[in-house]
Amino acid sequence: MLLANHGGGDRGPHAPSKGWFIASLIIAVIALIGALSPMPYITAYGIWVALLAYVVLVIGNLTQTSSDTNRSTTNGRRGVIH
Repeated sequence: MLLANHGGGDRGPHAPSKGWFIASLIIAVIALIGALSPMPYITAYGIWVALLAYVVLVIGNLTQTSSDTNRSTTNGRRGVIH
């Protein structure tokens, strides 16, 4: 869920998980290859493919991963066990 942190703590962007980063990187490389060599659809819409890579990275920064929920306790403190 986007920006869902019901326990308090950090609600802003954070580093994306490895999966989101790799997906964004693959899309960006496809856009770069499409800009350097002719590829059907990719060359014509290269800027949109590059923008899609950026959007995927932003979504990765804003989504809450399972490790985020494990690090945050109910009072919002990280690393404190009660």
